[in-house]
Amino acid sequence: EAIRLTRSERFIDATKAFKNLIRNNPSDGDIYYYFGDNYLQNYFSDTATISFREMADSATAIFQKGVQMEPSNPLNYVGLGEIALIQKQSAEAQKLYGKATSLLPSKTNKTSTLTPEKHAAVLVRMASGYIKAGINDTAQVFAWLRAAEKLNNKDYDLYIVRGDAYIFLLNDGSRAIQNYNMAQYLNPKSPMARLRIGQLWMRARNYKDALNDYYEVIKIDSTFAPAYKELGF
Repeated sequence: EAIRLTRSERFIDATKAFKNLIRNNPSDGDIYYYFGDNYLQNYFSDTATISFREMADSATAIFQKGVQMEPSNPLNYVGLGEIALIQKQSAEAQKLYGKATSLLPSKTNKTSTLTPEKHAAVLVRMASGYIKAGINDTAQVFAWLRAAEKLNNKDYDLYIVRGDAYIFLLNDGSRAIQNYNMAQYLNPKSPMARLRIGQLWMRARNYKDALNDYYEVIKIDSTFAPAYKELGF
């Protein structure tokens, strides 16, 4: 529910939800990661008026707390790495992503208790960090996504991020929409994939189909703020 509130751009409500979750589960690193990501998503929702420094500072503090509370969880290193990527601190980002990778199950790390689903989610978030930061390393991004698909091919977030990679890194709308459609198929109650399809039509200046998709988003979730923002545009 807290993640849904973030994706709905209801950032204050999401903050309250994450604080309640941490109060009840103070050692769960996943919560800190998605709480920190709430601040980064706030920035990305309106980069023209929202201060990156303010949001990044808040996110960094939460990611660092997540590392402290559950040092074996790679997600908060991914969050810190994403902030470094956005700031063009390539060496620091690679160090943090490397730390996250070292905590994943592997031949050299047989003590990890991450499930295949959580392992896949970490790889997806790493790829997403590159895309959001505009790092056009498609070989690395798609390698992470292929590995994630082998671990969990039912993760609809994987297909949203891969769709993002195709459109934002390769400008390939056809491949992007294939992945967004797969995400919609796997999770028909999620408004995110349908929103992405509408945004693709907007890029193609096919406003009629874009409007239809945005109205479909509202049918799925009438509280999903990004749909109303896109309708306004």
